[in-house]
Amino acid sequence: MKKRIPMAILAIIILTALDQLVKHLISTNFQVGQTRKIIDGVFQLNYVQNRGAAWGSFSGKIVFLLAITFVILLAAIYVYIRLAGNQEKKYTPLGSCRQYDRQSCPWICG
Repeated sequence: MKKRIPMAILAIIILTALDQLVKHLISTNFQVGQTRKIIDGVFQLNYVQNRGAAWGSFSGKIVFLLAITFVILLAAIYVYIRLAGNQEKKYTPLGSCRQYDRQSCPWICG
């Protein structure tokens, strides 16, 4: 389990860097509102700007949004490390299934 932590952190770093690279390329090569078809009828890129959080809320509050993002990221890393290092229990995405009767709720517990 401990070997998975560096790989997960590396994956997070690579995906974040790739995300930032794509955002930079689009912001330098597109005009706001511009659309480019990549695969006709299947995939296109639209350049829109959202200077806030969801649907523009907290617009102009960049320091606040960065602080919240940083706190949530640290909490997620902490939880991941704690769960990955725990050899006594196995955690699954539906780890709470043990609370349910698997026969009466198969759609919950699989």
